[in-house]
Amino acid sequence: MKVIGQHIQLNVSDTAFYRKLLTYLGGKVLSDDDGYLGIEVGQMSYWVFPVEAKHKDKPFNRRARGIHHIAFRVEKRKDVDKFYTNYLQTNSIPVLYKKPQEYPDFGDNYYAVKCEDPDGIVIEVFHRDS
Repeated sequence: MKVIGQHIQLNVSDTAFYRKLLTYLGGKVLSDDDGYLGIEVGQMSYWVFPVEAKHKDKPFNRRARGIHHIAFRVEKRKDVDKFYTNYLQTNSIPVLYKKPQEYPDFGDNYYAVKCEDPDGIVIEVFHRDS
């Protein structure tokens, strides 16, 4: 059986954060209606909804049950650096672990930069030699 990931739904406090991030990464807007957002990046679509009011006060913890991070693989190592400089720094988004770096525990030439969305979900942009 061959399986290809198709979509994920995120319930977040700031849908505009994802609109800006995903379109910067080349995403195509599929839907932007009634407060929710659908954007396709590669073969995966992201459906981003505002968190319901009754859940807004519940804190997110990426170490608890649920999603920890979302990773986007780029073609070239220099694309990680471009994302860091042209997107994260330009938009004053704090970077986890200070700057892009090698992660040898994840494989040879695994190079990534990580940040958090406004709720604490980690966003990773990485390159790895095939």
